[in-house]
This record gives sequence, structure tokens and C-alpha cells, in this order.
Amino acid sequence: MAKEKENAALAGEQATGTPTMTAEEMQKMLEEARAAKEEAKSAQEEARAILEQANAALAAAKEAQEAQIGKDASSDDADPEEDEEAKRRRLFEEEQERERQYMAEKVPIELFKDNGKYKGDVLVCVNGERFLIKRGVRVEVPRYVALVLEESAKQDTATANLIESESSRYEAEAAALNI
Repeated sequence: MAKEKENAALAGEQATGTPTMTAEEMQKMLEEARAAKEEAKSAQEEARAILEQANAALAAAKEAQEAQIGKDASSDDADPEEDEEAKRRRLFEEEQERERQYMAEKVPIELFKDNGKYKGDVLVCVNGERFLIKRGVRVEVPRYVALVLEESAKQDTATANLIESESSRYEAEAAALNI
């Protein structure tokens, strides 16, 4: 009998050009389709459950972040030592910024000029910045450049005083030794 069904199916296939199925094969395919549909439905439910878990985790993370931001903003909850350290650091940085601004302010200077030793322009280098300052002309330079020139002039005066005192001492010793 199975052979007859097979022959009938083969004959139907040859007559129409499309394969024909037996009722058993159709039933089997229908059951496979139902099973696949159930599997897809189950996978869809799993995906929904995973999505719900992810949304819950995201909401919890968002709450935790907002709570942390609120905690950071509240000075009552903060560690007093940490707060004091942050305050000291902020004050130090503010003082440093004021110092930088003060030193960067432009101040007028005029360097002495004569026709002898003090006739050429003066080159001042501070931390890699170079300034060529013309003698005998009033110019504006950053305060730190003026301070460098001031210290240089003080050092020149101290050196001249030392040379003068040592020369006087040498002349006095030479006179005492009749040299």
C-alpha cells in the first residue's frame, strides 16, 4: 500500500509538475510549523523578560547616579577633611591665578641710555620668552620682565659696590706694605 501511495504521489507530481504531499506529510509539516511557532513565541517571551531586566537595571543605575550626584552636591554628607582639602586646593589655585595675572600685567619702563656702555638694546629671556627692549624709550613690558631688569640692576649695583670695597681694601693693604 505504501508503494501505491508513492506511485500515486509520483504520478500526481508528473501530471502537474509540482510535488504533491500526503496527508501524513502535511500533518507532520503542520506540527513542525506549530512547534517552530511555539519556539518563536517562547524566544520572544525570553527577549521581553531580558529587555525588562535591562530596563530595570538601567533605571536602578540612573537612580544610583542621581543619588551620587545629590550626595556630592550636599556638603553635610561630605567628608569634612576632604571638603577642607578641596577648599585649600581651590584657594591655592585662585591665588596662583591672581599671581599669574599680576605678573602678566603690563608696566612702563625706560632703560638708561648713553653713548658708551649703555647704548645697545637689552635682551631679556624669561622661561624661554625673549624680549628685546630699546634703551632710552618708554615701553610697556610684562611685570615679570620689569622685575628681572630690576633684580639685574640691583645685582649690578651690588657687584660694583663689592668691586669698589675690595679695590679699596687692596689699595689699603698695598699702602700698608709699601707696594
